[in-house]
Amino acid sequence: MLLTYILLIILYIINSSKSEKIIFAGIHFRHGARGPLKLNGNGQDLLGINWSSTGELTTTGKMMHYLLGLRNRQRYITEYKLLSEKFDQHELVVYCSDLNRTLLSVASQLQGLYPIDSNKEEIISKEQLDVAVPPVNITFDEINETKNSLNESALPNFMTIIPVHFIDFLIDNSDECNQKINKLHMKNVKTKESIINSTNNFKKKYSDKLLKYYNDSIITNLNFTIITAICDATVADLIEKRNMTDFFFQNNINGEDFIKECYDILEINFRDNLFSDDNNELLLFYNSFIIERIIHYMKKRIDDDIKGDVSKANASDYSSPKMFILSGHDTTLTAQELFFIKFFNFSLDSYTFPTFASQTIFEITREEVNNDSRKDLKYSNYTLYHYFNDNLVFKMTFDQFMDQMDKIVLWKSNDMKKFCYGENQKPSLTPNIIIIIGMGIFVLVLIIIIIILCVKIKNKKTPSLDDELQKGNLIIGIPSDEKED
Repeated sequence: MLLTYILLIILYIINSSKSEKIIFAGIHFRHGARGPLKLNGNGQDLLGINWSSTGELTTTGKMMHYLLGLRNRQRYITEYKLLSEKFDQHELVVYCSDLNRTLLSVASQLQGLYPIDSNKEEIISKEQLDVAVPPVNITFDEINETKNSLNESALPNFMTIIPVHFIDFLIDNSDECNQKINKLHMKNVKTKESIINSTNNFKKKYSDKLLKYYNDSIITNLNFTIITAICDATVADLIEKRNMTDFFFQNNINGEDFIKECYDILEINFRDNLFSDDNNELLLFYNSFIIERIIHYMKKRIDDDIKGDVSKANASDYSSPKMFILSGHDTTLTAQELFFIKFFNFSLDSYTFPTFASQTIFEITREEVNNDSRKDLKYSNYTLYHYFNDNLVFKMTFDQFMDQMDKIVLWKSNDMKKFCYGENQKPSLTPNIIIIIGMGIFVLVLIIIIIILCVKIKNKKTPSLDDELQKGNLIIGIPSDEKED
């Protein structure tokens, strides 16, 4: 009995000393609120509302990501202590697509992740602020004269400078590549039932009203592409709290119903048009950029953790960060979400249209046991969590995740370039079928070769009648045994 109590106490001590520790986070997010993607010559969107530019990040969009950065700081710096209080270039690697709205989004979020308040011991004086932010009204000589007062670090103190690496989802800006991708986007617009139904319902409700409003000057027909453009403008105006009352009043449209239908249209556009079941190559195209990098950093980070989180302070590369950040788009975020829904056999109902500043997060955790008493149990299974908009999409061990990923054909950079320029066909999403077909063809060819060889061997062992006559082994009409008599 005493032994039982001792064992229970030991188990209690071990279990009570366990704690979950985040060792890696990979974050992929959509840019913040932006202007509409289509404006007329007068700078008006399709609802007749003025904008200063097309598709650029708004003040609201910047604030969204600054607040998101603060929230991520709370989780990954304050709560779980994954990152240091101040920016360390060996802990964080940042990627971004080559567009203003994604660049400004990641810059805003990083200022939330490492705000000026994190440098409390190095507060900048008003005098430093006047000449350092920004130094546009003074000469370089004057800057040198005030160098001592700036303490040689005014800019880093006022704003954390963090390197951002470009990632080009279309490889380059060639028209040939873009045209091929755009063709894939529009591949199933005319055939998908959900697209046909949503287009017809929208036209039934609003066609006469909107065509009258546009007066045939801008739009003569409400096809699915035009409808998504109208809805894009509607959402942009809504987020920025632009006055849409006049548009709804002039067209006798119920604003709430119209906005709801627009969100449905945009969801159908991404789920069923851009990344439908028949557009698997597009899913692979976008995700091969993302997943390949995330898996690379995951493996590196786990390896570092097993070795005891060796400091990278003297390292010449940045290959083992604790956090990976990618500033992307609704397109890339939808592609990633539907990628996992499809290949991990989740329900399509789990798809959520990525609104502005949505993010998907991969977190790797391990269970830590008291280091002093149980060093041999410090590391347990590494567990991978995937969140989208704060909803847990899946939880599995890292080995289970890699087993699943090994079944999926991902493209390498060279394969994507070949596809982009039409040099190769779409890869199969079912490598097992390729193996089965290949083995079947191999076996069939082998059987044919064996049959041919057998026929040749048989013919060699069975001489023809003419051959035997020439050798004198046969006499026509007389059996061989009678010849000897």
